[in-house]
Amino acid sequence: MSQWKNREEYAKWKAEKLKQTISSPSNPDIIEESGDNLKSKNKPRKLTKIELFGLVLTVILIIVYIVNTPDKTETFNEIPRITKETKGMAINVIKNYPLVVDVAIKQKGRDISLVLIVDRAVSKQKAKELGDNFVRLVKSFSKDKIPGKKIGRGIYNYLVGVYYPDEVKLVIGAKVYTAEQITWQ
Repeated sequence: MSQWKNREEYAKWKAEKLKQTISSPSNPDIIEESGDNLKSKNKPRKLTKIELFGLVLTVILIIVYIVNTPDKTETFNEIPRITKETKGMAINVIKNYPLVVDVAIKQKGRDISLVLIVDRAVSKQKAKELGDNFVRLVKSFSKDKIPGKKIGRGIYNYLVGVYYPDEVKLVIGAKVYTAEQITWQ
């Protein structure tokens, strides 16, 4: 269905194809006999009222089916937004960690960006632990799946950046919704 811009165009195309199929002879090489008259193999026969009713009903059912069937792009629109309350709870908890200076959360569809600004005394290993904990907090407070020993799969993709106050990158990690843990650079 990728060659059509939307479902309505596809439905119109399908209806037109169905009309052509019904109104044209099934085999153009066969000439039908009707009493003493021969029907031309090039002229389509007229539809009876019952056939026309069936065609219209079929077209309507196809359109209703296509319009009411969700497609893949609609599924992505159904990803739950993280509320201000959820963001506030995760931010309040992570800001109380020693050496955390500031934090931010941003969501765009399925993607959640988490930024941590930490003191210069934080090592790369400690930065990864803080990033891991930040993801766990957001997962726990949001509608995402609760983490276990591993962060686990979920419904969101996470991008975590840990920086020093002068904007120097310490570590960056990512976790797609199907992954069990963060992959760090």
